[in-house]
Amino acid sequence: MKTKIFALLLSGVMGFSLASCGGTAKAPDSSDFAQTSEKAAVSDTEGSASAEEVTEPAQAPEQDEPSSTAQSPTPAETEEKAADKNGDIYILFTSDVHCGVNQGFGYAGLERVKDSLEENGYETILVDDGDSIQGEAIGTLSKGEAIVDLMNEVGYDVAIPGNHEFDYGTERFLELVQKAEYPYISCNFTYLNESVLEPYVIKEAAGKKIAFVGVTTPRTMRGSTPAYFQNESGEYVYGFMQDDQSGADIAIENGGAVRAIIGKGDVTYGDIIAVKPFGNALCVIEVTGQQVLDALEWGGRFVPGESGAFLQVSGLTYEINSAVDNPCTEDENGMFTGIEGERRVQNVMVGEEPLDPDKTYTLASQNFLLLECGDGFTMFEGAEVVKDNIKLDNQALIDYIVDTLGGVVGKEYADMYGQGRITILE
Repeated sequence: MKTKIFALLLSGVMGFSLASCGGTAKAPDSSDFAQTSEKAAVSDTEGSASAEEVTEPAQAPEQDEPSSTAQSPTPAETEEKAADKNGDIYILFTSDVHCGVNQGFGYAGLERVKDSLEENGYETILVDDGDSIQGEAIGTLSKGEAIVDLMNEVGYDVAIPGNHEFDYGTERFLELVQKAEYPYISCNFTYLNESVLEPYVIKEAAGKKIAFVGVTTPRTMRGSTPAYFQNESGEYVYGFMQDDQSGADIAIENGGAVRAIIGKGDVTYGDIIAVKPFGNALCVIEVTGQQVLDALEWGGRFVPGESGAFLQVSGLTYEINSAVDNPCTEDENGMFTGIEGERRVQNVMVGEEPLDPDKTYTLASQNFLLLECGDGFTMFEGAEVVKDNIKLDNQALIDYIVDTLGGVVGKEYADMYGQGRITILE
């Protein structure tokens, strides 16, 4: 008898629906299992598995339809059925879960999937393909530990770190590795050019040896927080065999994304959530200087009046001549369509150099603006995404205050009118 090995990818927020959970219906057709480990190889982290013998395409296990009066098996019957293995293996992958405890069927549902397969005679290997410990409050508040505890409870066999495993700092991730009851593997995560984790692990099931090789995306250096990979001298000591370590040239933020004022005194977690309540994710795209100019025009079209679309900036300075009429055109839905007439925005500088309309820049903001055309910013539609879902915007603010400012918002931020990056001409 030849061993069959099935691979089932449970991606996103564990939203894959399995009718066979708990053994209450027929198992899904094999067409539902189209996302396999090959699909997992193109997510934030890349893991590959090889088996000694895979000779037949995956077919879903056949079960008889139970009647509506079917009774749950007794513990003794369940134990006997679990011991009666059929010689086949299910490899279960989760990928980019981002703390999805209450989304989809969650970790509780995943455990039922795993238990159901084992009760029906299959051996299982449960693998996480990265980005599991960050993305919701449960991850932020516990700095990932609560999710590792859940993964221990469910019974993961192996995990690969994604870029978001490092969002609480490299040292914190290494602490979580020690707490995990399953191995983290990565062949390209290095410290001073030496491997930090084991590059692969071999698991045995149904008499077969199956190898899993961990590959963490080389974009982790810029897909997480670059400062976490530096020493006190600002030198990079951790790496991912990446080609480059560049950050964004420019950053923008719409005023409507800032929802509260933080008063003088201690800053609490509640204060940060009040400022950034929407849970938007940071991302970086490639844009032309012309797209940046159009965005500044659109954001400043109501000056000297107020607008939630008004852009605060980093990495550049600019002027708005409010004596010039708004040149922006829009459609019936209030979305940017173009520029007609004289521009109000002028003297745009990136560092010490004038903004070049034909040059390509990397632009950082949150997904609402850059990827979803929020507030009508359609000029970024179709731009190449360099980094996506870096971290939640409120977590980025926490990290900036704690790590960059050393926990103190100093006098450099005392002027409520900013630091002179934007000048309004009347």
